[in-house]
Amino acid sequence: IETKLLEDGSMMPYCICICIPANIEMNNYAHSTLDKISFYVSTDYQNSDQMLEEAMKYLMQPKFSRYKVYVHNFSHFDAIFLFRIITKLTSKVKPIIRNSKIIVCRVYYGKNDKNYITFVDSYLLLPSSLRKLAQQFGVPQQKTVFPFAFVNKVTNLNYIGDCPKFEDFPRDSLTLQEYNDYIAQYLKEGQWNLRNESIKYCMEDCISLHQVIFKFGVEILDMFQYDISRSPTLPSLALGIYRSNFLQKEFKIPIITGHTYSDLVQGYLGGHVDVYYPVSDKNKKVYHYDVNSLYPYVMANFPMPVGTPIYFEGDICKTDPDAFGFFFVTIQAPDDILCPILLTKRNNVSIAPKGTWKGMYFSEELYNAEKYGYKFEVEYGYLFEKSKNVSIFKEYVNYLYSLKKKSNSKDSRYTISKLLMNSLYGRFGMSPVMEIHEVISSFDSQFWLSDKDIINVIDLCNGKELVSFLEQTNNSSKKVNISIGIAMAITAYARIHMSQYLNLPNCKVYYTDTDSVFLDKPKIWLVKN
Repeated sequence: IETKLLEDGSMMPYCICICIPANIEMNNYAHSTLDKISFYVSTDYQNSDQMLEEAMKYLMQPKFSRYKVYVHNFSHFDAIFLFRIITKLTSKVKPIIRNSKIIVCRVYYGKNDKNYITFVDSYLLLPSSLRKLAQQFGVPQQKTVFPFAFVNKVTNLNYIGDCPKFEDFPRDSLTLQEYNDYIAQYLKEGQWNLRNESIKYCMEDCISLHQVIFKFGVEILDMFQYDISRSPTLPSLALGIYRSNFLQKEFKIPIITGHTYSDLVQGYLGGHVDVYYPVSDKNKKVYHYDVNSLYPYVMANFPMPVGTPIYFEGDICKTDPDAFGFFFVTIQAPDDILCPILLTKRNNVSIAPKGTWKGMYFSEELYNAEKYGYKFEVEYGYLFEKSKNVSIFKEYVNYLYSLKKKSNSKDSRYTISKLLMNSLYGRFGMSPVMEIHEVISSFDSQFWLSDKDIINVIDLCNGKELVSFLEQTNNSSKKVNISIGIAMAITAYARIHMSQYLNLPNCKVYYTDTDSVFLDKPKIWLVKN
């Protein structure tokens, strides 16, 4: 979908291209037969709504029932304009939305709604620009260039005339020489036609996206015997691959929901990010160190909290100094610590304070903090078993890391290994509270508002509304397959690893950012100390 920016700041879709694989050649996907169709405002349709409606009608044919429709970067609520058109054409739409992102949208149509197509955001599966993905996967149809700024300036979408200026193209998308070659091409062919160029560019994007997704799917099937169509997002794909290829019965990963989840999630913190000195002294060198695959490293090398969590009250450390789990504690930070290492949240922002406060923490992070002078007293918490095989993710990480090392940085398997290594842990930290979304008539919304825990209501401007509400039941929780303790332990182990660089004697720390640190000492000094 190509859009142009209007004066009021809104985006107007003006061109849509669709590629339907008619004949997939498994060994030569670049030459697979694609049915292609385009839709363009102005010359073909009076306005965007009419164009969108015709495009949706085309997809909602019986022959396309059960197809998946991949749209790159579809998930944000910018795509709400499609809801307005789709819900005008059908009464049954089932979106799955999390954190204001449309993960999946199933659209039912036909007699008795027996047919359906499913919209999926390919960006959530392959989170990168289409230009980078085409390069990383080495597909034949690479991303081309287009003068987006020119489209935003013109009022006539039927423009035919001189070629747009060099500054109308995205910065760094082409050199001046390439631009001159681009102009020379149109001097031979005649005048520059906005409609033709828009459809050409949009269609090439569509073909490129098809080739990337198809190659990605073939690679995943070949390596893991897993069908990517089963997973709409990269974290869910990583979990599916892990469960089907690497998860062993004895690992006993607990599904954590309800009150236990609500207790533990208080201590789910991300990476440690702090600025201590925004600038260096004049002529003073600053050394930047970045940890190689920090999260995969801790996933592969440290024990994880498994088994059934056991609730306790009181200071467990007085009877069991090696207790393993998550503790709600009162923290006392040392007065003389230069760079505090324990995080807490205030107004949903992570900070590393001094003084005294309360919070939920992973036991191993508390024991590490003691080495730096922190004191803590346990009020209550949850005991877990330590995974016996050191780490339940060792085989998964080692396989992918080995794949990364053996692959060229421009090889698709290099990209796949990096994506999968860094996407699994976050899936365990998902909330078990499900957001339910229903499209209802505006007349019925008053009844919904009376008995639902409503989050949001969006007027679709067609007599219908998208109503979002919370629902937490045992059935919905079981579908989520989450284990917040796993995600908490991994992020805590990462902070533990980085803590060793924050309070080195006679070493100035300028900045730390999850897996990197900026110091005033070179590596050889760090090794010696």
